[in-house]
Amino acid sequence: MRFSIVIPTYNSRRSLRNTLESLNYQSGYKSGDYEVVVADDGSTDDTYDFIKSTPRNYQMRYLYLERTAQSCRSRTRNEGRKAALGEIVAYMDSDMIVKNNFLSEVDRYFRHDDRFVLLGTRLMIDDPVCFDEIKTGKVFERYQFNPKNFDILEYRHYLFEKYSYNATKILFPWMQVYSCNIIVAKKWLDQTGGFDENLKKWGMEDVEFGYSLYKLGLRIAVNARLEAIHQNHGARNDLIIEESKKVGYDENIDYFLKKHPEALGFRPSIGRKCLRGDIPLHKFDLFFPKKTVCLRCNHEKNIDELKNEITHYMNREGFDIIVEDYREDVDLDLWIQNLENTKSVVRYYPQSKRISMKEFEEFLAEERQRQLDRDATRHSLAAAS
Repeated sequence: MRFSIVIPTYNSRRSLRNTLESLNYQSGYKSGDYEVVVADDGSTDDTYDFIKSTPRNYQMRYLYLERTAQSCRSRTRNEGRKAALGEIVAYMDSDMIVKNNFLSEVDRYFRHDDRFVLLGTRLMIDDPVCFDEIKTGKVFERYQFNPKNFDILEYRHYLFEKYSYNATKILFPWMQVYSCNIIVAKKWLDQTGGFDENLKKWGMEDVEFGYSLYKLGLRIAVNARLEAIHQNHGARNDLIIEESKKVGYDENIDYFLKKHPEALGFRPSIGRKCLRGDIPLHKFDLFFPKKTVCLRCNHEKNIDELKNEITHYMNREGFDIIVEDYREDVDLDLWIQNLENTKSVVRYYPQSKRISMKEFEEFLAEERQRQLDRDATRHSLAAAS
């Protein structure tokens, strides 16, 4: 078994059925190559009866976990991982819809090296997805990356635009580990024990998980082609944390800082602000390039020649090397994220994913104001009652 896809779920049977259906169409892989492990955290909506009769092109196992005081997202994912038979484990939320190249894009990295913590991005939608749209592929026609539609882009699209899709050149890259779409070789999960089950409230369990793997010496990498559709995302917690979740989130941050005091290298008060997003990462970036060099990858450019140019500049200090990929059909992203001991920063940008930082920042400011207005309305209603 090459792949195990671990999907935690709780009372989300319709979204889960869509997720399972999207995994039916993995190009180039047969049923013996991959399995799905659904770990049900005590659902009460007859999840299994709802999904069991759906035809599948892969093996599926369903684990039902009784609700206890120990129930949490971390425990559910860990139980799924323990049951997994595959060499490579992909964690996926039960409301994600993936394209038919999902496994091939995972394999593109792991055929090269199994020491990756591989991240995929997502498009966040509110509209319900019809089951038949997944069968026909129309869902991917309706929802595509749109540099002007910030409502469906996640915060990491902005962050990668600002810093690079080369995760090795992002400060604290483990902070970008989101459990909704992450892939790791099982042998490393067995070493770390997986997700920390002490983190029972919302948030930080995936960041802590990413940092534990990072401490093992694994390389965090971004594959921009691993872009899934996130159904029913509701409130945009990736942009603004809901007020109702802030207390639990802060408790989890404090737990993380006590467990990993060395992670950020700041005193706890600064580390807390950094993890909450109150202090942007660029405030800690002390790199001051002497010169910016822009290199393009297109069909007129020989790839080996381009790599030689990148190598020439990266072995000299003080350069900010911007690599613009207009092809996106070669392994340039993988090659760049495997570079080691570079004296200058190499930033990688797939051109199909470029967005306007200025426009996104304006959108973010507006979204923050909307959240403040929502919080104020809730306070008013609570006071009135």
